[in-house]
Amino acid sequence: MSVQRLLTAIVDKVFPNVSVGKRGVIRKNLFVGLLVSNPVFKLLLLLLGLVFGCLLLVAPVLQKFALDALVADNPDYADITFLFAISFLVICLASFLNIVIRMLGAREGVRLVRELSDWLYRQALSLKTEEQIKHTVGETVALLATHMQMVLFFMTDVFPAFFVSFLPLALTPFWVAYFFDLNPLIICGVIVLFLLLTGGLAIRSSALFQNYKELEAVRLGAINEWIQNIRAIKALNWLSSFEGRIENLGTRELNQRYKMVLNVGVMNSLSGITPYFLSIAGVVSLLYYKADFTAGDIFGIIWILGAFLIAPLRITPWIIVIALDAATSLRRVEAFLQAPSQSLPDNSKAPANPSDLVVQDLSLDYDGKQVLRGIDLNISQGSLVAIVGPIGSGKSQLLMSLLGETPCSFADISFGDKSLNKRTLRDSNIFGLVPQDPFAMSATLWENVLFEYADKPLADDSHIKRSLESTNYSPDLKNMPLGIHTELGERGVNLSGGQKQRLSLSRAHYLDRPVLLLDDTLSALDEDTEKFIFTKLLRNGWSKKTRILVTHRLSVLPEVDSIIFLDAGEILYQGSFATLKDEPRFQDFIATLEDNNVEG
Repeated sequence: MSVQRLLTAIVDKVFPNVSVGKRGVIRKNLFVGLLVSNPVFKLLLLLLGLVFGCLLLVAPVLQKFALDALVADNPDYADITFLFAISFLVICLASFLNIVIRMLGAREGVRLVRELSDWLYRQALSLKTEEQIKHTVGETVALLATHMQMVLFFMTDVFPAFFVSFLPLALTPFWVAYFFDLNPLIICGVIVLFLLLTGGLAIRSSALFQNYKELEAVRLGAINEWIQNIRAIKALNWLSSFEGRIENLGTRELNQRYKMVLNVGVMNSLSGITPYFLSIAGVVSLLYYKADFTAGDIFGIIWILGAFLIAPLRITPWIIVIALDAATSLRRVEAFLQAPSQSLPDNSKAPANPSDLVVQDLSLDYDGKQVLRGIDLNISQGSLVAIVGPIGSGKSQLLMSLLGETPCSFADISFGDKSLNKRTLRDSNIFGLVPQDPFAMSATLWENVLFEYADKPLADDSHIKRSLESTNYSPDLKNMPLGIHTELGERGVNLSGGQKQRLSLSRAHYLDRPVLLLDDTLSALDEDTEKFIFTKLLRNGWSKKTRILVTHRLSVLPEVDSIIFLDAGEILYQGSFATLKDEPRFQDFIATLEDNNVEG
């Protein structure tokens, strides 16, 4: 059995709730898992830390011997010079080890946090739909941008500091007992008292800092809400109310910061004066317990307790503070990672042979409310089907259910001879989606159609150009200075609503899936563009594909092959426009669309 396997087995035995992968990937109990993962490497850091602590404490002992030799009756200056030279080399070696430990610890910390961040990112992509409602985009951004930064800081800066700060502090009482014949209990007592006092202050600092961050988040949220709705707030004369709330939150945040500064000041002051008390305790112990003490003994004790321990004593409380903050961040990350998820779809090619799409008894409930019930579909390959109905009738939810993005239930969903379950709905690469709210990346038009970032354009981008031409993007390209390689700005800020919808349609054209789910994709288009895209793309260009179009456009209904009329989550009517136009409920719906068009 290798050392790695042996240590991993010991870790699994001691920490049964921590699962560590081959490369140290943590699965549960993240804080403990980060500390004990990759045990061989952590053992190496521990050994290097012990060597560093011993070297740090050897230098004062060598200087003690040199000083005792210097004040002797017949000093041997060659030996004294040798002792001082060795002491200097030992200090240099200890400094080198300090750098090595911090570099190795930082490298391991970056590796672990990178793996944890990748896991967090993939979890955000694969959350089940009901969990996406609980975990907002803002929470995911905060986990990646704020909490993971705290974990990174802890693992790369603070965790390595444990080996070069706390270990020398723990070795000191035993060191002075061995080399200076002192009772270690006095030094231990002072150090333990210091740890208790500063530990309590560190815990309070961490709690104050967490409260401060919560208050800051609430204040920034209020300011963001105020700025986003400033026109409406001014029009409704709510300025004083919002300003008063923001001012009140700012005052509470400032008071919390005062408490933080006071607590940290006391903690730092205590850390600063502790070496002085340790030196006094060491000298008093020397005078009391050792009758034949020398000048070298006094120099060595003061050098160890009053000089070498300054850095460890100052850093130790901050190790506690940041460790507590990192533990809090990791608990939030862990709660997010334990949320129910599903597999991510791959990007392999869609099935080559087109087939019919059949859905049997699909239903969807949200919090006890039935959104869809008993949906049965049998859509022939190459059909253009429109799904219509009143607002809230479940049209978009039906499309998302076909993508496997809702907690729906169904007897069967099949595409040709392939039966699909909830996982394979996502993995099948059968469906392409043009969403109701189109998305644009902060990238070039070319990258947005391809839907990935690229360092340099493809040698042949004719496919992308054809996809753009199919959505009448050619006139728009003339106004773009770099053509398809023009940057679109953050979230496509340089595009209109219609341009974003056509970009989303171009993306679907490039992706080339056999079943296209089109969620109100014509809503932002003008009449001429709508006719062009419907005729050239939806009707003719995609004639061999199955197209399911959610729409409120009355003009396209006579042109589709079939219409599905949804009401309150159920299919009320299904058939051609000519068949349904005499149905009373459908007539009411058509009248509503006509009224909306007249008002528009």
